[in-house]
Amino acid sequence: MEILLNNVESPAHSPRRQCRITIVEEEITVLAPQPLTTTTSTSKSKRKHGERSQNQIPTVCLVVEEVSPRGKPILPQGISARFRNVCGVVARDQLQTWITANDWKKVPNSTKESMWAALQACLRFPEGKPKEDAKKFVLITLGTVFRNFQHTLHKDYVKKGLSPKSKFGKIPDAMWEEFKKMKNTTEAKALSQ
Repeated sequence: MEILLNNVESPAHSPRRQCRITIVEEEITVLAPQPLTTTTSTSKSKRKHGERSQNQIPTVCLVVEEVSPRGKPILPQGISARFRNVCGVVARDQLQTWITANDWKKVPNSTKESMWAALQACLRFPEGKPKEDAKKFVLITLGTVFRNFQHTLHKDYVKKGLSPKSKFGKIPDAMWEEFKKMKNTTEAKALSQ
């Protein structure tokens, strides 16, 4: 249905004030009846304004069209940030049992290879030499992300005396106690100053 009002005139208004109003109504088809009652969800609470949610592994495979000579994904635009987010998710998920390793080099190669495989499941890299470069860059990035994860655990949980069980459930209790002791030594406190 279309309603047109042309040249709405008023003796007090100038010709510029004359207007044409068009209203278009479209028929809306409802596919399924909607329930009249509202349901409340108790599993998730509403986030506060400005609060970020935790990064997650993408549900679709992201295609990296081009990598830099160092192996960093550069095309399509925005893939670099998504790549880093996915690296953070994989590290947070698979390295919770390695939080007491002081150095990325102490993490076993089998764990690093499983992390590379997890990244390849959600990121498709170009074949050949760029893929080898990408793998080197991925391992460097995972090392950085691992260090950041340990820092977050220390800053948000050890210093505040909280337990990360609700957010990071895969950390064994004995390993968490060892991590707390490791971060509360005088040498570790001197390094964090």
